[in-house]
Amino acid sequence: MKKYTVLFLILGCILFAEDKKDPFEFSAPEDWRPERIFFPLSFAPDIKYKGFEELRFAPGMFKPETEDYFCYVFFFWIEEKISIDKKEVHKILLAYYKGLCKAVADKRKLKLNFDTIKVSVKDDEKSKGKFYVVVDWYDPFVTGEKLSLHMDINFFYSKDETKSILFACVSPKFPTKENKTWATMYDIRDSFKLKSVEKLEKSSTPGKN
Repeated sequence: MKKYTVLFLILGCILFAEDKKDPFEFSAPEDWRPERIFFPLSFAPDIKYKGFEELRFAPGMFKPETEDYFCYVFFFWIEEKISIDKKEVHKILLAYYKGLCKAVADKRKLKLNFDTIKVSVKDDEKSKGKFYVVVDWYDPFVTGEKLSLHMDINFFYSKDETKSILFACVSPKFPTKENKTWATMYDIRDSFKLKSVEKLEKSSTPGKN
């Protein structure tokens, strides 16, 4: 696990536990490793947001032989109201995964064809802000082999519409609630909520929990 942590640190990522002063809260199993990366992302500078990306990695994230290999959740906490559609989701994720793949592959001296990396996006006609995505790329961290990732994405705003949140659940397996890991990721996503003003004031007061 250490070598993967080092790789993330090389890319400019910083490991955090959830800050009590964060304006949101959510719960994830203790063995899902936390990480936070502030924008601009070193590997995808074209994603020009203010805020950060929060991630939780399944225990088997870097273990191809496990059921939860390359399963994780992440969300972008964006410090402004932005507009999102299929085209924008495609643009963001292509920049993200192509940049990440290239950065890690360069560090590991892997020769990969980055032009084969593709992103397919479908929106849910019944649910605004809902997208289903397939990312065809490589696993640059472990195998160096091609890997397809399924993503279930929800996009929404804070109540005052001054913040934007893009929340994604990710797995090589097709999303279904019957799959144990997908069920866990959906539980993490569904636990996400914005804190009330009272909770924020309490958490920012010294001596208060």
